[in-house]
Amino acid sequence: MINLEICVDSISSALNAFLGCANRIELCDNLYCGGTTPSSGTIRHSVKLGETFVLIRPRCGDFIYNRIEKDVIIDDIKLAIDYGASGIVCGCLDEYGNIDEDFLEELLKVSDKVDFTFHRAIDMSNNILKNTEILTNYPIKRVLSSGGSQTAESGLDNLKEMNRILTGKGISLIAAGGVRIHNVEKILNHSGVNEIHMTAFCEKSSISICQSNVTLDQSGDYKLKITDIDKVREVCKLLNNRRSI
Repeated sequence: MINLEICVDSISSALNAFLGCANRIELCDNLYCGGTTPSSGTIRHSVKLGETFVLIRPRCGDFIYNRIEKDVIIDDIKLAIDYGASGIVCGCLDEYGNIDEDFLEELLKVSDKVDFTFHRAIDMSNNILKNTEILTNYPIKRVLSSGGSQTAESGLDNLKEMNRILTGKGISLIAAGGVRIHNVEKILNHSGVNEIHMTAFCEKSSISICQSNVTLDQSGDYKLKITDIDKVREVCKLLNNRRSI
């Protein structure tokens, strides 16, 4: 069975993802920079819709955190679990590009009641295969990765090897990064993963009749990115067809 995880950054996108038959969502905010921790209200309403994994990342930028940022992360994990999150998505590195194992142990301890996904911080590590091996020493359920490349399609060889390493220890690899309907089968066939992660966005215009000349959002204040139900359904149909063969 292939699981489809849709990455969303609003409650409307969360609803559309589940209406499109996604298995679960990764809930975040600020997807323009790879995502940050979503609001408590968004978490509380999303978990009512379906299986929700919550990204915990206190800011944009690198994955090297000082102590006060680590304390914020720990508190955010506790809150997300209290609000009903099914899983936590987080990751951490040191200044040399190694996994910050001391902090990883803290993360796993506080999130031990739910699934834990180590996210694409692994793609920015100094040696993706070595650090994948290190992750197998911990009770992680999933690793989210593009194989150390900009996209999953360009990182297929690493994804295949990572999948071999992880599945041997009972950990699932989620292929992410530039996953689209046109390349899903290629990614699945070459890497051997059984989980994929994508946004499935479309762009919609604001319904606002009054539109100011003042710009607060560089991507456009009157353009809304939202999960496209039809795109999600199309991918789900493709995955269901694979299962029926």
